[in-house]
Parts: sequence; structure tokens; C-alpha cells
Amino acid sequence: MSFTLSFVIEVLIGGCFCSTWLILLVNWIAGNDLSVLVGFLAQGIDMGTLMLFICLISVYVLGWISQYFCDLIFDNLLEKHIKGSPFKQKSDFHKARGLVMQEGSKTIIDDIQMDRQLLRLSKQICLNFALIFTVSWLYVGQSWLFSIITAVLSVVVCLVSFFQWKKRYVSVMYKFYRAEQSILLMKNQSEESKSE
Repeated sequence: MSFTLSFVIEVLIGGCFCSTWLILLVNWIAGNDLSVLVGFLAQGIDMGTLMLFICLISVYVLGWISQYFCDLIFDNLLEKHIKGSPFKQKSDFHKARGLVMQEGSKTIIDDIQMDRQLLRLSKQICLNFALIFTVSWLYVGQSWLFSIITAVLSVVVCLVSFFQWKKRYVSVMYKFYRAEQSILLMKNQSEESKSE
């Protein structure tokens, strides 16, 4: 699968989760109960291709917005508190990332890109399920069973996604570090052999 197609799918997945809590929130604000929402969604399915196209575009846009906010929250706030990075400063990481992406082997680049996609997905899943958890409590008066099941599942998924993100984040840092060190070592050996 090409990188572009997998990236579009990743954005659509994030948009689906984002649209879930957003639809639940709008339904609650409108004062409707869950049965009205289910009926409305069933009518939308009957409308056919045009409705599907509009929904797909909306989900894609929501996915991009969700991804932007996830980057703000995770990369700018949380990465400062993660210990274990081999880089002393953020500029060292950016320098290593540039070197690896330009001069690294196809295998390491593909591996790192896959990890980075999983990082973006786990960030989106974590944030959106935290919001689904929050919105599900608005429906306690209408359906306590729906609220509790949704809340428990959301908390479990959110925590698993967060810890997956954290573990993979540190792992990707070390992959960049080791790849950078290998590239620099090969460059040094190449320069030494030319000078001899």
C-alpha cells in the first residue's frame, strides 16, 4: 500500500472517531435521545451515494482537524515529560531525522514511517476516545447502560492507545538515533578510505 493511500486511510479513521463524539454531542445539545439519533442515521443511509460522499468529505476534514489538535496536545505538551530520548535537544532530533530520511536505507525509512503512522493513529484514538468518554456521560439520564459501557470501553481504549503511543514514541527516537549513528559511521569510514 502506498504511503499516500495509507495516510488518507489514517485521516479517515481519526475522522470517524471524531465524528462519533461530535454527533453524540450535537444530538445531546439538540435535546434528542439516542433513539432519535439512530433513526436519523438510518434515514441518512437510505439517502444513498450523495449522503455517503458528503459524510466521507466531512469525516476526512474532521480527521485533519483531529490530527492537528492531537499534534498540539501530544507533541507540544506531553513529549517534554517523556524520559528516555537519546537526543539532548529537539534540534538534534530534527537533524537526525533529516539525515535518516535523506540517506537512510529504504527498509529503515519504511519502518520509521510505519511507526510514525501508528504514533499518529494512537494519538487520535487516545484523544477521541477521551472525548467519547466525556460525551457518553451526558446520556446517563437516558440510558445508563449505554453511558457505562461506552465510558468503560473508552477509558480502556484511551489508556491502551496512550501507553502504546508513549512506548512507540521512545522506540522511534532510538531508531532515528541508531540509524543516524550508522550513517555517520559509514560516512566516516568512506572518508577515511578515500584519504588513504
